[in-house]
Amino acid sequence: MRFIEIIYFSQYYELKKTGKDPMKGRLNGTLLSATIIILNLVSLTLLLFKVAPHSDITRSIHHAFSGYQGSGRAMGKLLGLLLISVIGGLLWLTIGSEASYKRIAEKYMLLTEEEQKKTIKQSLIIFLFSFALFLVLIFTTV
Repeated sequence: MRFIEIIYFSQYYELKKTGKDPMKGRLNGTLLSATIIILNLVSLTLLLFKVAPHSDITRSIHHAFSGYQGSGRAMGKLLGLLLISVIGGLLWLTIGSEASYKRIAEKYMLLTEEEQKKTIKQSLIIFLFSFALFLVLIFTTV
């Protein structure tokens, strides 16, 4: 998962560049990576509802959430908290472990300054693409 490495390195690089503790970028990288994964999962689900509204998968998803009696906003917060906890926790323990984070930082610090800046731009593109796709699908599906 190269895009997660790019996200982690961007967080490391920005903190190191400003003279702050770059190890704090591990938490930032984990949360940002988890957020991007969640945005893409929601986008994929919305796309699935748009393309195949009567498939077994979409019916199962609809059925799973149709019995909820609370507000949609409360359900979204609860589901978001659950997803960020599970995905963030998995990332924190695997790709975002302290040893892995240090390896990623060392690997990307060996690149030239120009390649590092290109990698930072890639991290921004990854986030913006995921967020833009999410927004487009949200506003065209509702």
